[in-house]
Amino acid sequence: MKRTLLALLLTAIVSVCFAQNTKQIDNKIKQFDKSAAVIADPSKANDPNALISHANLLIDMNCLYTSSLYQQMDMVFTPTLIGKPIGPTEDVTFGEITYQKFPFTKFDLYTIDNQIVFWVNKAEAHPGALQESFDLLVKAKNADPGQFVGSGKGAIAVDRLKTEYQTDAMADYRQLKFETAGEKFIKAAESSELSGVFDTLSYYYAGLCMASADNKEKSLELLKKVYDSGYSNGGDLENLLANMLTEQNRSDEALSILEAAISKYPTNEDILFTSINAFIKAQKDPKMIIETIKIAQKSDPSNASLYLVEGKLYKQLGDTASYYASLNKVVELDSTNCDPYFEFAENEINESNAIYREAEKLPLNDTKGYEEKMKQRYEHLEKAAAYYEKTLTKFGNDVDVIATLRQIYYQLRGKNDAAIDKKYEEYNNKYKELSGGAEPQAAPQQ
Repeated sequence: MKRTLLALLLTAIVSVCFAQNTKQIDNKIKQFDKSAAVIADPSKANDPNALISHANLLIDMNCLYTSSLYQQMDMVFTPTLIGKPIGPTEDVTFGEITYQKFPFTKFDLYTIDNQIVFWVNKAEAHPGALQESFDLLVKAKNADPGQFVGSGKGAIAVDRLKTEYQTDAMADYRQLKFETAGEKFIKAAESSELSGVFDTLSYYYAGLCMASADNKEKSLELLKKVYDSGYSNGGDLENLLANMLTEQNRSDEALSILEAAISKYPTNEDILFTSINAFIKAQKDPKMIIETIKIAQKSDPSNASLYLVEGKLYKQLGDTASYYASLNKVVELDSTNCDPYFEFAENEINESNAIYREAEKLPLNDTKGYEEKMKQRYEHLEKAAAYYEKTLTKFGNDVDVIATLRQIYYQLRGKNDAAIDKKYEEYNNKYKELSGGAEPQAAPQQ
């Protein structure tokens, strides 16, 4: 009996609260209509107080049906404020995040673990309300700039407008509507400027959204504006800007930003790596790049990738000793990194091919000389095979590695060694198993 009475009482409370909320909405609409009539009066058309008041009501109209909601609100409280859903809930996924969607007449709620994350209006009380509010605030500021300073009515309205734009932008962002999210973040920033405030974060988020929307030019424009304002979030902004500039082959601009960033954040690994990439893309002197790598190695001495890039740069410079020292350091730091083995194997094959070309130029009657060259060639091929076989611990079923080993052992069969023949058969059968019998596109280089 007590449970029944409690249930009836809860239902009565929900009904009363929801009815009150509905009445508040009706009153707000009447207020808005009355205010609209006021500013339509030519005598009030330029009255800053009337304009600011109506701008506030336009903001109210944008969130008329959702004004009682807030993020992370538990769904257990919503029936007393907005009533019950009009239909069954459903799981909706945007990107990698799944939400539970609650449908209502005027809007939909999206939740995680029964807490509100965002909402989407299905019926606008006044279409274009935020833009109209912005235009009225611009007009009001022109009439009375003093109201947009400190705690003035205009400044308070501007802050509300900015927040509303940001809320709508985040809802679009969560739905992967990056372009429209970016545009709303821009409007949030422009709203703040009516109070003389440069809204760094709104412009920054707008830039990120435009990048996600693949609007690179707009993203660069926005992020550059944030950078020029002096904002820096530990180097992340500089790193992002430099990466985007490097992608557009504007490496000199990227390096200018990175040079300043390195002096401020000398231990920021991302900035150092981006600097290295920008140097390489700009085809700068490898010695300059190595200097930057040396700085990075001091801050992250166990990073094998730094030594790998360094080694390849030494190879460009023709510094063989430093090249091998760097790649051996990679192996020392990361035994699972097979890049050095591929590098070493390629070098041995190149040596083998060079020796073969020398042998082909010998006189036909120089049998001894030819045999000596072939012996040298086989030594390099065997070293190459040994390096490739080391990669099998990581790429055991990689068809390209198996195909290369099959080709190497095919050429080594000239040694007339039973062990070599056995190796060839092993890799030949493995290759057929992995490729379905298809032959490689290119024959082994001689």
